[in-house]
Amino acid sequence: MKIILVSILGIALGMQSTGSHAATALGVREATPEASTASQVPVSLSTTVTAVALQADVLYDEDLYIVGDATGGTQPEGVKVESRKIEDGRLRVVVYHRSNGALDSDVVFQVPLTAKAGVVNPDPIVLTDFVVAGQGGTVLNTSLLPKVRLVGLRNNGMNGRQGIELSAIASATPGNITKVEYYVGGQKEGEGTGPNFTFLWRPNSSGPFEVVAVAYDSNGQQVYSRTIPVIVTHVGTYASPVLGNYFGLVRGQTFSFANDGYVTMTSALNRSFTLKLMVGGKTYPGSGSFDPNGNAIIDVKRPGMSTLKVVLAHSSTPTVDQIHGRVADGPFANGKFSGNTFETEFTVNRVTWKLKTNEAPQNGVYTMLIPAHVDASTQKAPLGTSFGTVTVGKDGSAKLVGSLADGSPGITASSFISKDGFWPVYASLYTNKGVIMGDLEFADIEETSDLNGPLTWMRPVDSKAAMFKLGFGTTVNAIGSRFVKPAANARLFPLANVGGNSLLFLTDGGLPEDLERLTLMTAANKGIVPIQGADAATFVPTATSGLISGAFLHQDTQKSVTYKGAVLQKQNLAGGFFSGGLLGGDMGFNANPDLPPGTGDAGPIGTAPLPTVKITAPAANSTLKSVTANVVQIKGTAADKQGIASVKIQVLHNGVLSAAVNAVGTLNWTYNLNVPNGEGGLYTIFAKATDSSPAADESEVLSHAFWVPLKSAMVIAVNDATKGSVSTGYLGSTQRDLGKNVIITATPKAKKKFVRWTETASGDTFSTSAKITVMMEVGLSLTANFSD
Repeated sequence: MKIILVSILGIALGMQSTGSHAATALGVREATPEASTASQVPVSLSTTVTAVALQADVLYDEDLYIVGDATGGTQPEGVKVESRKIEDGRLRVVVYHRSNGALDSDVVFQVPLTAKAGVVNPDPIVLTDFVVAGQGGTVLNTSLLPKVRLVGLRNNGMNGRQGIELSAIASATPGNITKVEYYVGGQKEGEGTGPNFTFLWRPNSSGPFEVVAVAYDSNGQQVYSRTIPVIVTHVGTYASPVLGNYFGLVRGQTFSFANDGYVTMTSALNRSFTLKLMVGGKTYPGSGSFDPNGNAIIDVKRPGMSTLKVVLAHSSTPTVDQIHGRVADGPFANGKFSGNTFETEFTVNRVTWKLKTNEAPQNGVYTMLIPAHVDASTQKAPLGTSFGTVTVGKDGSAKLVGSLADGSPGITASSFISKDGFWPVYASLYTNKGVIMGDLEFADIEETSDLNGPLTWMRPVDSKAAMFKLGFGTTVNAIGSRFVKPAANARLFPLANVGGNSLLFLTDGGLPEDLERLTLMTAANKGIVPIQGADAATFVPTATSGLISGAFLHQDTQKSVTYKGAVLQKQNLAGGFFSGGLLGGDMGFNANPDLPPGTGDAGPIGTAPLPTVKITAPAANSTLKSVTANVVQIKGTAADKQGIASVKIQVLHNGVLSAAVNAVGTLNWTYNLNVPNGEGGLYTIFAKATDSSPAADESEVLSHAFWVPLKSAMVIAVNDATKGSVSTGYLGSTQRDLGKNVIITATPKAKKKFVRWTETASGDTFSTSAKITVMMEVGLSLTANFSD
């Protein structure tokens, strides 16, 4: 690379340039993909002579972007691209042909940028200090191509009834832009005028189109914009008035609480209509009549604020069955608003579902999870998973009842599903100062969802709130699944009929470390979390609704914290949230990957009455006095009218779950648990019986805990004995029973403060509560920290 750099710089400083007749230019195209956190910015070469190499410095904003090594473009084989960052905000790029061949007039290199926050802008770089070398060691006179970018177009549908305004941002260095032309489907539609080169395009039909802008500069050069696909709607779609009710969301290009919201409309056969516009936490009514072409313009008054102008286009043909609206705070003429500070739009769908004659196929009950955005912590938004249940009626009505992960009061949202399966969700929150809204789609995606889509969630600043005082704005993706109440002796979703068939996860929420607990969900949908720590976690599924609840001792605060959530049957998991820390915590639940369910685990474990299994010794939750010959004999019984074929045993000890093995005997059985020297503490036994019937019905899995006595050293220290002390009898090294909870209190001396408990070896925070409950384990060593 150094040789190439020196060679080109030498050409630039010491060689003669070619004549002015040789047209060579470099151009920067729009970042791709657009509006992405990571994009490539193409740099193109245009030349009428042979160019063999080039060097250019790329300037970018170091505060906004992280730059990567330049990559190749659409060049012939043998063209090599090299780059290096020579200073902050400047990347030097060299392109050359390894066999001295020619470079093509096309993209010569691409600059990868990653936004440190938000997305990469469409025009994020500038070229400077560029040199293009021709054959024979000449330097080609090189200029910069103009830039042009279409703005304001969308590929998700644009109302063409009143025309569509085309506009572009264009610039030339040096010189100026002389004109911008617009082409649709390869045909020139017109030339723009004014500051943004605007042109009113009047499509003659609905459908897909491709729009391109071409900019010309005073240097005689031209450049094409990116091709934008556009779906034109509401042209030639009005036949006659329709009686109906319509529902939908009103939104702008970017979210605004003051201007985005929800719209309901009712149309009559005499072409009259009524409208309700819900934005900014308030509702504004309006009414009017469509003209013979299905168009209308009305004023919607807002007390104490400027009057809104609403432009409507009614599409009554059955394939469309919508009303499209544009909303702004300025006058409307010649197909566009003027003097307005904002513009939003809506497309409301007519409710076509009817009881008995045309019932909504989506009718039924669903559960829905709303996981946090991947950048929730940066957004200061909740880290937990919001959830809810959705009930869809045969008339197409849809109602969401749920809980949001910021701990706010429950959410309720009601509307109707469109004929295409879309559901506009809108709920005013925080005493009409916030909102959650978005279009969700009912669609059967195999093993994933029956309902999905993005939701915009905004919470305002509130200095009096317990959490999220600064408010937040985030976009979250909702995902839903039909909910089916499980049959008798079947789980909410398939899990192996063994101990430890599932895992419970509790993360973030101010926990010093994530909590993972082996769990048993029985065929009766009872959750059992064996003792695995002082957290004493519980898991409570509700089979009739698919909702989940539970509690655990928070290690940092040493307070009992509740969590709640819901199952998502299509993905065989559950999600939810709990309050804690600055941004709350997340709950997850799924099958234990080490014990995956088999094909037979999707249904009931058997037909009632099921086999039964019991453990008669040792007693549940007892502590043995001693162990003989390093063996604890587990005794039990099993019963079934068909007889018992086998009893299987699993052992959970020190976080390790054994494979299932057969006990000795059936109706009366035993299992010898080996306890080597130096082992002991808490043991959990899982037992399951299988009957002798051809169906091999199984019992529920039994969970049974006991302790084998064994002591180990616990070391408790204080950072400064002159500032505080701990519970009597705990300072220093003392012998404690493994697997049992210990309660210790740190007490500061007069005018001193307790700071936190830390793990002595690592210094990591264990808890900020002076009084802690901890399960004794080998090597436990904690320090109480005090300060003045």
